Amino acid sequence: MTERLRAPLAALAALLIGGEFAARGSAALTDVGGFLFPYVGLFLMFELLRARRRLGDAEAFLVGAAVGLLRDGVYAKTLQEGALPFGLDTLGAVFAVFDWGMTAVLALHAVDALLPRVEESRDLRPEAAAAGAIAAGAAAVYALMTLTGRYRYERMIGSFWLLDDLIFIGVAAALTRRAWRRATYEEPLERDGWLWALGALCAWLPGMQIIYRSAAGESGFFAVFFMIVWTLLVGGATFRLWSDRAYVDATPRRASRAALGLALWRLAGCAILLAVYGPAKDNLRAVGPFQVFVDLPTRAAFCWLFFSGRLAV
Repeated sequence: MTERLRAPLAALAALLIGGEFAARGSAALTDVGGFLFPYVGLFLMFELLRARRRLGDAEAFLVGAAVGLLRDGVYAKTLQEGALPFGLDTLGAVFAVFDWGMTAVLALHAVDALLPRVEESRDLRPEAAAAGAIAAGAAAVYALMTLTGRYRYERMIGSFWLLDDLIFIGVAAALTRRAWRRATYEEPLERDGWLWALGALCAWLPGMQIIYRSAAGESGFFAVFFMIVWTLLVGGATFRLWSDRAYVDATPRRASRAALGLALWRLAGCAILLAVYGPAKDNLRAVGPFQVFVDLPTRAAFCWLFFSGRLAV
């Protein structure tokens, strides 16, 4: 019975640490439809896939990124904006891949610490039925919003929305296929090369943005100096991780204190900012502190954890 609690518990953990709690406040906790898709659907999908093949933290990252792109890019269309070229928020999509993958891994690891996985066969038909119902419900909402034109009205998306939807669906399918193919190997594979580039970018760019904003948008000596220092720090850390990748222990770490502490840091940061500023959607002043105290440190710390070892999921 406890195994059936894994998906909803991981979904709740992902909701609390993923940033939506800080953005929407209590509304995120009372939105049943938004909780079912993507959160519950994501972790039900992971459990169904894992029942057939070996899935580790790298594969969990890919599955989380795939479902996140479907949600943000196709279902909610927060990654589409009519004023952008082809209506596609490319940089936002890159960060969505990383953030959804990170959230999935941390949530699954936290649940594994609470409910250690029991490797035994069980009837997954209830999970399959629930995942199918959630997917059908999301598809019905998508069709209704499209046919009634609410997407174009609420999101102000351009005429390329269908092309953008197909792009997001194609990328999500490619990420899921990659996770499925990686799972065919008995021994865990190294991290894909593009994941290293993604991690370095998502750790480096927020720091550069913070430095630039702290300098009031001026490219003076001190701003350039600290930008160079930050670039060297991130580049040096990435090079060290890359050089030591052959010595990484392939045995997944269970109840990693660093990973659990990182999840708690995100939860505490979201809760504190929510208490001080209120939901970010109502008070944009919360965006800056969230980036400084939550996004930047947790992204950098997750990159170090993710590329220096394996986390049990």
